[in-house]
Amino acid sequence: MEDSESGKPLFGEQSFTDEERLTVRRLLERKLGKDELSYRGGPEGTKVAYLEISKAIEIANDTFGYNGWSSSVINLSQDYFEEDPASGKVRVGMSAIVRVTLKDGTFREDLGYGSSDGQKSRASSLELAKKAAISDGLKRALRQYGNVLGNSAYAKENVKVVGSDHGAHLGGPPTKSPPAGPFPSHPTPPSYMPHHPQPPPSSYAPPSYPTTPSTPSAAPYSHQPYNPPTNQ
Repeated sequence: MEDSESGKPLFGEQSFTDEERLTVRRLLERKLGKDELSYRGGPEGTKVAYLEISKAIEIANDTFGYNGWSSSVINLSQDYFEEDPASGKVRVGMSAIVRVTLKDGTFREDLGYGSSDGQKSRASSLELAKKAAISDGLKRALRQYGNVLGNSAYAKENVKVVGSDHGAHLGGPPTKSPPAGPFPSHPTPPSYMPHHPQPPPSSYAPPSYPTTPSTPSAAPYSHQPYNPPTNQ
């Protein structure tokens, strides 16, 4: 179908040119840099990398073009609503299915979840939970397009262990100095031991030791033949 005024194909029916397709593919394959990621607390003392919604939208605009993609909420449902009569505080949980569609009709969708705890206003609780669910669903749908839209944030190397050297490349120096040597925590192998060549045997001179003066020896004893006495 075409727009009745402009005569151009409607959004969802516009084709990418070969050049656009190659450019988009190249941009999607790029992995996120450490300056593009944020971190939150994870299980067992870890920090998990994630992509903030504002950054995800910025990257999507740079990748597909500001008019090359769109998002829509397919479904929004309330999981629970609890209100404490004593304090008046409200707890709300919401789920949202969000779809991201490109100008050629390609789309991805995913489920997002959001909650709000401790608000005293029903309207504020519902607003916060809905926004969180839609933002989460939008990010999860975008990441299905490639690395640069958040998929690379889930790689194992982006899990930082707090209080150790693991994940130090994610931003900031390690918490302690790395062990020295080519193989940390292992003895240095013989190939890394310093080698000092020994002189050839012909040039080796044995050490000389001081000698003490010797005492003069007695004259050597000379054996005389025995002549028995004769009778007179």
